[in-house]
Amino acid sequence: MEIFATCSGRLAALVTRQKALGEAAAAKNDRLRAEFDLLVDAILPDALADGVAQQQPDRWRIGGWSEIALLLAAAEHGVDPRRADTARLTLTSRIETCTDLLL
Repeated sequence: MEIFATCSGRLAALVTRQKALGEAAAAKNDRLRAEFDLLVDAILPDALADGVAQQQPDRWRIGGWSEIALLLAAAEHGVDPRRADTARLTLTSRIETCTDLLL
């Protein structure tokens, strides 16, 4: 469940940026985000029964969002080119981890 909620947050952050820039990929990534939300919702009753806190999926989503937002900022506005490149590679890897789960 954690990976699904984290990926939802990651994709939500990416989609926000893509929509702001008018990128066509935003629609596809928003559909993927919605699929992760469906998976979280489907698993939530069993997770709650197993002792997962009601708010935990939101915490995981926020963590995923923050992770991608920070990587986007470092990739686009970083002063050190090496760190910016590392942020871009890490960003790509994190998003691919999520998309590979569903595709």
